[in-house]
Amino acid sequence: MGKGPIFAFIGMLICAVGIGGYYGHQQSKAIEEPRIGVVRLQEVVERHPNFHNYDEQKKELLRLEAQRDREDELLKSKLGAEVNKSEEYLKQLESNLTESLNRELQTKIALREAELNQELAAKQRALIEEYRKAYKVEPNEADIEIVNLQLWLTTEMKVKPIDDTQRQRWDTQKREKERRLSELLAQRSHGLSGSDQWKDIESKVAVAMAPARAEAQEKLSAYATEQANALGAQRDRSMKGLVDSQQEVLAKVRHDGTSLWDTEWEQRLAQKRDEVQALHDAILEDIRVRAGVLARAKQLDLVVVDHITDRTGMDLTDEIIQSYGQ
Repeated sequence: MGKGPIFAFIGMLICAVGIGGYYGHQQSKAIEEPRIGVVRLQEVVERHPNFHNYDEQKKELLRLEAQRDREDELLKSKLGAEVNKSEEYLKQLESNLTESLNRELQTKIALREAELNQELAAKQRALIEEYRKAYKVEPNEADIEIVNLQLWLTTEMKVKPIDDTQRQRWDTQKREKERRLSELLAQRSHGLSGSDQWKDIESKVAVAMAPARAEAQEKLSAYATEQANALGAQRDRSMKGLVDSQQEVLAKVRHDGTSLWDTEWEQRLAQKRDEVQALHDAILEDIRVRAGVLARAKQLDLVVVDHITDRTGMDLTDEIIQSYGQ
């Protein structure tokens, strides 16, 4: 601890000695200058028998405050680590939930795609039957398969794949159907099946199906967007619930931990501050008493502290120190 003044000031010690008898003197007597005693406060404080104890207790208070600050930083660090751990956990949950909902979206789109393709196939069959009756021709199995393959390839939904798995599945199906269609068309070109009438029917059916294919494409796109938005909102609601719940847990941990910690430390520091203040006040009061005794013995009118006055007077510092019996 530094050697600067530990007390603000001792204050003026007004001595009662001589005040009552002053007015007993003849008033014609000239007014005398007051008799003043001066105390070098810092010296008498540092030489006081209890100063060492006071100084050690004040150092202990400073050590406790420093320890409290260190533990506060450590506690904040631990809580920060818990927050980071919680954030990583929530990120993983969000990733898992998003993956699960994407699979659900993919399944729903595939089912809706199948429904629309069934509707298109039914419409195409009706058109084929209508034109077949007009041309009065009977299709063979190869002709029917060609029509169905052409229907699938021309009505393939151009919705953006959800992920690589769906893209690969569509690409594989498309390659297989294109290969089979090429084989059948090659057979037809060699006269193994079909007729010019069936080619004409296929062409007319393709033209008639164009508006239906466009409408089906719009329906599937709208459905995909609607379901993606709905599942996205579901994910957001779920994550909000998880985040809110996690924040409540962290807030409780933070409150319970810091509140108990703060209470314990405030009690320790308050007790130590009271001890330091009690020693401070006891030393100050003892010096006042000793200065008062000397003032009465020397018939002084008042005693002042050296650092609050520029007036000269009788120095009582050494006598106060001697009175300690050291």
